[in-house]
Amino acid sequence: MISRYIRCAAMAVVSVAVVRPVYAGRSVTPPLSPVQIIAQVRARAPATVIGRFEFTVRSVGHKRGTLFIDSMTDYRDPENVTLTLRRQQAQAVRQALHLSSDQMLIGQTLLIDGWARRKRIEFVNSPGHTPQGRHYFQTWLYVHGPDDIHIAPR
Repeated sequence: MISRYIRCAAMAVVSVAVVRPVYAGRSVTPPLSPVQIIAQVRARAPATVIGRFEFTVRSVGHKRGTLFIDSMTDYRDPENVTLTLRRQQAQAVRQALHLSSDQMLIGQTLLIDGWARRKRIEFVNSPGHTPQGRHYFQTWLYVHGPDDIHIAPR
C-alpha cells in the first residue's frame, strides 16, 4: 500500500515539474515589449511581473552609482521602461557584453530576464528636496546579474 502511494506521488511530481519548454536554460516564451510590460505592471500593481523583456535602448544615464538604461529618450515618458543596475551590476554587465562605454548600448536591443515593478516618483522642490505632494509612476526592470541581460541578434 505504501509503495503504491509513493509511486503515485512520484508520478505527480514528475508531471508538475515540466511547466514550460526551455532552451539553454531560458524560457522560449516570447519576450514582452515595453507596451506589454507597462500594461502588465499596471494591472498587477503593487505586485511584480517576472519574465523575459525586450526593448531597444534609446538613452542611458547615471545617478548616485546607479546606471539607468531607458527604452525612450526621455525617461519621464509614461511609455518608458527603465532597466536599473547598481554599480557592481553595471560593471559586470559591461564586462560580459564587452562594452567600453555605456553609450555603446544605445541602439541595441536587449533581452532581459528579470522582474518589473512600478516605481513611485515624488515631485520635490529643489532647495531642500521637500515633497510637493504630487507623484507619477515609472516602470523599472531589475535583474540578478549579467547573465540575465543579452544583446539580441540583429
